[in-house]
Amino acid sequence: MTVDSDFDEEHTVHWRISANRVGRIVSTSGQLYLTDNYLVFSPYPTGFGDVRETGIPFAGIRSIDVVKPGTRGVLDTILKGGFRTRIRIELENDREELFIVHDVDEALSKIRNAIHA
Repeated sequence: MTVDSDFDEEHTVHWRISANRVGRIVSTSGQLYLTDNYLVFSPYPTGFGDVRETGIPFAGIRSIDVVKPGTRGVLDTILKGGFRTRIRIELENDREELFIVHDVDEALSKIRNAIHA
């Protein structure tokens, strides 16, 4: 689901962190936001990767966990940030989103607390 680019006016941002959203081949740098009902990734305007703002409704999240480094094979490790621990969000439509953040434990805790509030 895509959220309007001016979502700050429609949604209260409770927390944000710099993050990379892992794509098929490239990761995109930006900000990960928590609002009342969404986890939103807003990419920096670099011209590379998927530059659309993406909002994930809390109701559409099936589970949240982490992917440890090197656990998904060589290509994932080399191309998709697999040298670092990533946050994995499994969606109700069987897709997944992967995010690389500096403080995985803090981000995981904030996201889980927001979803279960």
